[in-house]
Amino acid sequence: MNSSIGRVPWPMVQMRTHRVWNTRTVKEAPPRPDVTVRPVSPDQHDAVLHYFDLVAYADNPNWSRCYCIERLAADYNERTKEQNRALRSELIHSAKANGLVAYRLGRVVGWCHAAPKTEVLNVPGEVTPGVGAIVCFVVAPDQRNQGIATTLLDAAIEHLRAHKATFRIEACQTPVCRMAMIFDPDGNTICIHKRNPGR
Repeated sequence: MNSSIGRVPWPMVQMRTHRVWNTRTVKEAPPRPDVTVRPVSPDQHDAVLHYFDLVAYADNPNWSRCYCIERLAADYNERTKEQNRALRSELIHSAKANGLVAYRLGRVVGWCHAAPKTEVLNVPGEVTPGVGAIVCFVVAPDQRNQGIATTLLDAAIEHLRAHKATFRIEACQTPVCRMAMIFDPDGNTICIHKRNPGR
Protein backbone atom coordinates (compact mmCIF):
# COMPACT_ATOMS: atom_id res chain seq x y z
CA MET A 1 0.00 0.00 0.00
CA ASN A 2 1.04 3.58 -0.54
CA SER A 3 2.61 4.70 2.71
CA SER A 4 1.77 8.34 1.97
CA ILE A 5 -1.90 7.56 2.47
CA GLY A 6 -2.81 7.75 6.13
CA ARG A 7 -4.64 5.04 7.98
CA VAL A 8 -8.31 5.70 8.65
CA PRO A 9 -9.97 3.84 11.55
CA TRP A 10 -13.55 4.02 10.24
CA PRO A 11 -15.67 1.26 8.70
CA MET A 12 -15.10 0.68 5.03
CA VAL A 13 -16.65 -0.38 1.79
CA GLN A 14 -14.69 -2.81 -0.34
CA MET A 15 -15.05 -3.36 -4.02
CA ARG A 16 -13.40 -6.40 -5.46
CA THR A 17 -13.81 -7.27 -9.08
CA HIS A 18 -12.75 -10.78 -9.97
CA ARG A 19 -14.30 -11.28 -13.39
CA VAL A 20 -12.67 -9.44 -16.25
CA TRP A 21 -13.99 -10.79 -19.50
CA ASN A 22 -13.44 -8.05 -22.01
CA THR A 23 -10.54 -5.67 -21.62
CA ARG A 24 -11.07 -3.63 -24.77
CA THR A 25 -11.56 0.12 -24.46
CA VAL A 26 -15.25 0.88 -24.20
CA LYS A 27 -17.34 3.98 -24.47
CA GLU A 28 -18.30 5.23 -21.02
CA ALA A 29 -22.02 5.40 -20.30
CA PRO A 30 -23.91 7.39 -17.65
CA PRO A 31 -26.50 5.77 -15.37
CA ARG A 32 -29.69 4.73 -17.20
CA PRO A 33 -32.94 6.47 -16.25
CA ASP A 34 -34.90 3.62 -17.89
CA VAL A 35 -33.37 0.98 -15.61
CA THR A 36 -34.99 -0.01 -12.32
CA VAL A 37 -32.91 -1.69 -9.64
CA ARG A 38 -34.56 -3.75 -6.92
CA PRO A 39 -33.13 -5.75 -4.03
CA VAL A 40 -33.61 -9.43 -4.81
CA SER A 41 -36.76 -10.90 -3.27
CA PRO A 42 -38.77 -14.14 -3.49
CA ASP A 43 -41.17 -12.69 -6.08
CA GLN A 44 -38.22 -12.32 -8.48
CA HIS A 45 -37.10 -15.95 -8.13
CA ASP A 46 -38.00 -17.16 -11.63
CA ALA A 47 -36.74 -14.04 -13.39
CA VAL A 48 -33.39 -14.10 -11.58
CA LEU A 49 -32.82 -17.82 -12.18
CA HIS A 50 -33.74 -17.39 -15.85
CA TYR A 51 -31.15 -14.60 -16.01
CA PHE A 52 -28.42 -16.80 -14.49
CA ASP A 53 -29.50 -19.86 -16.52
CA LEU A 54 -29.60 -18.29 -19.98
CA VAL A 55 -28.48 -14.66 -20.09
CA ALA A 56 -25.79 -13.62 -17.61
CA TYR A 57 -23.02 -15.88 -18.88
CA ALA A 58 -24.17 -16.44 -22.45
CA ASP A 59 -20.83 -15.14 -23.74
CA ASN A 60 -18.69 -16.78 -21.05
CA PRO A 61 -19.84 -20.33 -20.28
CA ASN A 62 -16.85 -20.87 -17.97
CA TRP A 63 -18.67 -18.79 -15.35
CA SER A 64 -22.12 -20.33 -15.93
CA ARG A 65 -21.85 -22.53 -12.85
CA CYS A 66 -21.40 -19.62 -10.44
CA TYR A 67 -24.93 -18.27 -9.78
CA CYS A 68 -23.10 -15.70 -7.63
CA ILE A 69 -22.30 -18.38 -5.05
CA GLU A 70 -18.50 -18.13 -5.24
CA ARG A 71 -18.34 -15.72 -2.29
CA LEU A 72 -20.99 -17.56 -0.28
CA ALA A 73 -19.86 -21.21 -0.26
CA ALA A 74 -16.58 -22.23 1.33
CA ASP A 75 -16.54 -25.35 -0.85
CA TYR A 76 -17.26 -23.47 -4.09
CA ASN A 77 -14.48 -25.17 -6.07
CA GLU A 78 -15.97 -28.60 -5.38
CA ARG A 79 -19.56 -27.58 -6.10
CA THR A 80 -21.47 -28.31 -9.31
CA LYS A 81 -23.56 -25.91 -11.36
CA GLU A 82 -26.70 -27.72 -10.14
CA GLN A 83 -25.68 -27.32 -6.49
CA ASN A 84 -24.99 -23.61 -6.98
CA ARG A 85 -28.31 -23.12 -8.75
CA ALA A 86 -30.14 -24.93 -5.93
CA LEU A 87 -28.42 -22.77 -3.30
CA ARG A 88 -29.21 -19.55 -5.19
CA SER A 89 -32.83 -20.70 -5.50
CA GLU A 90 -32.98 -21.45 -1.77
CA LEU A 91 -31.46 -18.07 -0.88
CA ILE A 92 -33.93 -16.17 -3.04
CA HIS A 93 -36.91 -18.09 -1.64
CA SER A 94 -35.67 -17.50 1.93
CA ALA A 95 -35.75 -13.70 1.48
CA LYS A 96 -32.28 -13.64 3.09
CA ALA A 97 -30.28 -13.20 -0.11
CA ASN A 98 -28.35 -10.00 -0.75
CA GLY A 99 -28.25 -8.91 -4.34
CA LEU A 100 -29.51 -6.16 -6.61
CA VAL A 101 -31.40 -6.89 -9.81
CA ALA A 102 -31.49 -4.42 -12.72
CA TYR A 103 -34.56 -4.39 -14.97
CA ARG A 104 -34.95 -2.68 -18.32
CA LEU A 105 -38.15 -2.92 -20.35
CA GLY A 106 -39.44 -5.56 -17.93
CA ARG A 107 -36.48 -7.93 -18.29
CA VAL A 108 -33.54 -8.65 -15.99
CA VAL A 109 -30.42 -7.06 -17.50
CA GLY A 110 -28.00 -7.01 -14.57
CA TRP A 111 -27.03 -8.35 -11.16
CA CYS A 112 -24.81 -6.96 -8.42
CA HIS A 113 -23.93 -8.66 -5.16
CA ALA A 114 -23.44 -5.97 -2.54
CA ALA A 115 -23.65 -7.12 1.06
CA PRO A 116 -22.31 -6.58 4.55
CA LYS A 117 -18.91 -8.24 4.63
CA THR A 118 -20.10 -10.52 7.42
CA GLU A 119 -22.18 -12.34 4.77
CA VAL A 120 -19.45 -13.06 2.21
CA LEU A 121 -16.37 -15.30 2.23
CA ASN A 122 -12.83 -14.99 0.94
CA VAL A 123 -12.70 -11.21 0.75
CA PRO A 124 -9.48 -9.84 2.24
CA GLY A 125 -9.46 -7.67 5.36
CA GLU A 126 -11.12 -7.78 8.71
CA VAL A 127 -14.79 -8.57 9.11
CA THR A 128 -16.40 -5.97 11.35
CA PRO A 129 -19.78 -4.26 11.50
CA GLY A 130 -20.00 -1.38 9.06
CA VAL A 131 -17.86 -3.08 6.43
CA GLY A 132 -19.53 -3.69 3.08
CA ALA A 133 -18.37 -5.63 0.05
CA ILE A 134 -19.29 -5.46 -3.62
CA VAL A 135 -18.19 -8.81 -5.00
CA CYS A 136 -19.99 -9.26 -8.31
CA PHE A 137 -21.37 -7.37 -11.30
CA VAL A 138 -22.93 -9.30 -14.19
CA VAL A 139 -24.56 -7.35 -17.03
CA ALA A 140 -26.41 -9.04 -19.90
CA PRO A 141 -24.12 -9.20 -22.95
CA ASP A 142 -26.49 -7.18 -25.14
CA GLN A 143 -26.82 -4.47 -22.46
CA ARG A 144 -23.13 -3.79 -21.75
CA ASN A 145 -21.59 -0.35 -22.26
CA GLN A 146 -25.00 1.26 -21.80
CA GLY A 147 -24.79 2.40 -18.17
CA ILE A 148 -26.30 -0.67 -16.49
CA ALA A 149 -23.24 -1.30 -14.28
CA THR A 150 -23.11 2.40 -13.35
CA THR A 151 -26.77 2.27 -12.35
CA LEU A 152 -26.12 -0.91 -10.34
CA LEU A 153 -23.12 0.70 -8.61
CA ASP A 154 -25.26 3.67 -7.54
CA ALA A 155 -27.85 1.25 -6.16
CA ALA A 156 -25.15 -0.82 -4.43
CA ILE A 157 -23.85 2.28 -2.67
CA GLU A 158 -27.37 3.04 -1.41
CA HIS A 159 -27.86 -0.61 -0.41
CA LEU A 160 -24.62 -0.65 1.60
CA ARG A 161 -25.44 2.70 3.17
CA ALA A 162 -28.76 1.20 4.33
CA HIS A 163 -26.67 -1.54 5.98
CA LYS A 164 -24.69 1.17 7.82
CA ALA A 165 -21.50 1.03 5.74
CA THR A 166 -19.52 4.27 5.86
CA PHE A 167 -17.95 6.05 2.89
CA ARG A 168 -14.93 8.34 2.92
CA ILE A 169 -16.43 10.47 0.12
CA GLU A 170 -19.87 9.73 -1.27
CA ALA A 171 -20.22 9.02 -4.98
CA CYS A 172 -20.20 12.32 -6.82
CA GLN A 173 -19.91 13.72 -10.32
CA THR A 174 -16.93 15.92 -11.22
CA PRO A 175 -16.12 17.61 -14.55
CA VAL A 176 -13.69 14.75 -15.31
CA CYS A 177 -15.24 11.65 -13.77
CA ARG A 178 -17.76 10.02 -11.47
CA MET A 179 -16.01 9.01 -8.26
CA ALA A 180 -16.26 7.79 -4.70
CA MET A 181 -13.65 7.17 -2.04
CA ILE A 182 -13.71 4.00 -0.02
CA PHE A 183 -11.46 2.31 2.50
CA ASP A 184 -9.34 -0.76 1.75
CA PRO A 185 -8.87 -3.58 4.29
CA ASP A 186 -5.88 -1.79 5.82
CA GLY A 187 -7.83 1.44 6.29
CA ASN A 188 -6.21 3.29 3.38
CA THR A 189 -8.34 5.60 1.27
CA ILE A 190 -8.89 4.45 -2.31
CA CYS A 191 -10.54 6.43 -5.09
CA ILE A 192 -12.82 4.57 -7.52
CA HIS A 193 -13.62 6.59 -10.59
CA LYS A 194 -15.03 6.28 -14.06
CA ARG A 195 -14.03 8.91 -16.60
CA ASN A 196 -16.74 10.94 -18.27
CA PRO A 197 -17.24 10.38 -21.99
CA GLY A 198 -14.68 12.29 -24.04
CA ARG A 199 -12.29 12.86 -21.11
